Amino acid sequence: MKKLIGSTAALALMMSAAPAMAECNIGQTTDYTQQDEAVQATARRDLRQLRNTAMILKTYGKEDACQSVVAAIQEIRDNRGMKQVSDNTTGTTGTAGAPATTSAPVDYKQTMSNAKPVTELSGRLTAAKMLNSDVRSANGEVVGEIENVVLSDEGQPSHAIIAFGGFLGLGEDRVAIPFSQLKTQSQVTDNDDIVFFVSMTEQQLQNAPRVKADDDSWLSNDDWVSQNDEYYQNNTVEG
Repeated sequence: MKKLIGSTAALALMMSAAPAMAECNIGQTTDYTQQDEAVQATARRDLRQLRNTAMILKTYGKEDACQSVVAAIQEIRDNRGMKQVSDNTTGTTGTAGAPATTSAPVDYKQTMSNAKPVTELSGRLTAAKMLNSDVRSANGEVVGEIENVVLSDEGQPSHAIIAFGGFLGLGEDRVAIPFSQLKTQSQVTDNDDIVFFVSMTEQQLQNAPRVKADDDSWLSNDDWVSQNDEYYQNNTVEG
């Protein structure tokens, strides 16, 4: 027994002497700046996918790998990077290692005025283009991102789950926007830099009924769904 205790104590001493693994700070990349407006929406979506990768690594205790991904995110943002992505959207070829370039800021408020409900667009829209994409308010400001898509009993898209949390934040608040209230450009092609809109102010969206990340019980609550959808029908900004 003494030998076992001694071995355990030695192991504890060795563990305490080992360098502690730094906790991965995913939240350090969350601020959305004016410069981010000039980065392609596709690049912002890619950065959110990298954030999700970091979250998965952190969940499995891979703090060092998580921190490496976070560092890559920050480096891309500092360089306003992804030149290849930006160039591909305009049909030109980027140069490896060249300084990052950005496009001119888009007048999203004007774009919003010409947007149509997703249910009325022309062309096919994949889930990959929707998930992690910007969602903008009637004022053209980023208010969240598309985290998930809900299908009806008939297999048709019914709601988009929008997460709030800044640009790369770990959104704790979520709403379920009816697909008929989610807008984008009227026609979608393979090369489009897609942005989604909701005809509401940021405050109206913040006041909408909430859903929880790991709770899908609302899907079978017809009364809640009706009240939720009615909120969006009664709180829209014209124009």
